[in-house]
Amino acid sequence: MKKEIIRAVIFIVVLVIALLELAKIFVPESKHSTIISEFYNEPKNTLDVIFVGESSVYKGVSPMRIWEKYKITSYDYGSPTAKLYNNYYCIKEALKYQKPKVIVLNTDQLFHNEQMKEEYKRLLYDAMKLNKNKVEAIMDPVQNNSRNEQISFIFPILRYHSRWMELEDEDFSKNKGEYDNIFKGYWLVKKIEPYKGGKSNKYQEISKTELKYFEKIADLCKENSIELIAVEFPSIQTWNNSKKEKVEQIAKDNNVRFLDLHDVLDEIGIDWSKDTGDEGYHLNISGTEKISDYLGKFLRENYEFENYKKEEVYKSWEEELIKYNEYKNK
Repeated sequence: MKKEIIRAVIFIVVLVIALLELAKIFVPESKHSTIISEFYNEPKNTLDVIFVGESSVYKGVSPMRIWEKYKITSYDYGSPTAKLYNNYYCIKEALKYQKPKVIVLNTDQLFHNEQMKEEYKRLLYDAMKLNKNKVEAIMDPVQNNSRNEQISFIFPILRYHSRWMELEDEDFSKNKGEYDNIFKGYWLVKKIEPYKGGKSNKYQEISKTELKYFEKIADLCKENSIELIAVEFPSIQTWNNSKKEKVEQIAKDNNVRFLDLHDVLDEIGIDWSKDTGDEGYHLNISGTEKISDYLGKFLRENYEFENYKKEEVYKSWEEELIKYNEYKNK
């Protein structure tokens, strides 16, 4: 009987390992998902700041620019259309590997009351390591995952097994999905598409679910002695004073610092005819560097960070900065 139990346990362990290894081959590669997977490549406890949110974050701030000017290490830990309940579990996951002094959280998500589509959940959770945080995230009722979906998030091969006819040599490469870790989560956009006027009226009311998870994030940061800063990244298409007043009150109620970057756009020098790549929804590299300069200065003036000049991390960031600037200036 004892031998049978041991054999059964061994079989299950081997089966689980096989399913996880097969997933590395069958799960399709995506630039979006590498933002999550590349986070694990950062040396443990070397990030001063983690920027958390959705596309407004990973297109809105450049960690390499902040390093270049202020020698603060940071990462854009974002995922497309992410909700604050996604961000909550991402922060829990990040804190397994990093001890940041500051977490910067995008605030526009407080108004997003639609469910995250399955295709976007995949970009986030298929790239996250299988552990307690991932399981808790996909099992949370707020995700609205069916039982079959929950199982397929744990074993992605169950979702992508039908790709076997589409597999190419790259899918079998050990380096699949790996890129030079020079962007630190940032999505560099060079294109210019000027703002042409008008506003989007979507998402004007606070989502009760998002508010709940904002409060959970605030509590999580306090428990870990991390300064949480709520920041509204520039988006002339979606932001207005009514939203600002609501977020100001929420931040005040939770004793969280709030920065609305729209208040300092003139000081920063944002030009919506040149600094956006999609008519005012997101910033391009020109606008991002202006925002990064402002945030880097703000962070350096208000918080104490490690001095890495004598450490190996300084050398690696300096080497990556050279590659980053070469790519940026192509």
